[in-house]
Amino acid sequence: MQAYKFNYISQRSLCSFIVSSLFRLTPDNVVGIRAFADTLNCTRVVEETDKYIQKNFVAVSKSEEFSQLGISDVLSILSRDELHIESEEQVYNVMMNWIRKDTEMRSVHLPQLLKCVRMPLLTPQFITDYVASEALIKGSHQCRFGFHNCCYICSLQIV
Repeated sequence: MQAYKFNYISQRSLCSFIVSSLFRLTPDNVVGIRAFADTLNCTRVVEETDKYIQKNFVAVSKSEEFSQLGISDVLSILSRDELHIESEEQVYNVMMNWIRKDTEMRSVHLPQLLKCVRMPLLTPQFITDYVASEALIKGSHQCRFGFHNCCYICSLQIV
């Protein structure tokens, strides 16, 4: 019982320390702080770091910590409606940059990740210049099929 109390008190102290560090969040440290808070079940800190990530999505996506995230975390972030972005092209570019950090291992996740990109919000020019010409998409039957369906639904004559 004593060990449990000590563990609980230690965990609360750590959570308090993390909460105090929220005022020092940066695009370079927010992913790590979020992961640490999640490990400790500090839901308040996780929520605050999620808000920071959403508000500073593009800057956070350029960090080394972001590039090391696993597929489930990347899917979780990219699928959020609350991302502060100027255009959906930014989501596509972040997705492709994450994949290119380790193309051999990550390209298998491309079909899942493409579902996070709201294709109807991409400009036809962007789709033509970047999406339709992307070798990883062209090389995946599943991606090509999904892309063709999207073009049909959006009435784009690209393929």
